[in-house]
Amino acid sequence: MGLLVEDYGNNAMLTSLATLPGAPVSGHGHEAARLLMAYGFGHLDLHRVWAGHRSDHHRMTTVRQAAAGLRPKATLRQLFRTQGIWHDVTTYATVATEWKLQATDDELAILEGTCRLEPV
Repeated sequence: MGLLVEDYGNNAMLTSLATLPGAPVSGHGHEAARLLMAYGFGHLDLHRVWAGHRSDHHRMTTVRQAAAGLRPKATLRQLFRTQGIWHDVTTYATVATEWKLQATDDELAILEGTCRLEPV
């Protein structure tokens, strides 16, 4: 999981968030996405974080909205091709001011710099 920080602004793309079919949203690493976003909005002073997924991966809609706090923005028609099939991609985003309103106490501690992240 990571943040791909874009050079032209205070934006980043949330990368490598995966969900296995049938897996519940809570308790399977999605908390890491939220903590990473807190770090990006806090320490990196990002303004916006966005992500996307293939539109036919319906489970990811719940993950992006509930677990990561991202909201739908657009569908990019036939953005990429795999195994001979073109796929649409649904994009999601949030900005720091909106995301901070629903942050947990732990996430706020990271945002405010009062929580020190230790390597595991």
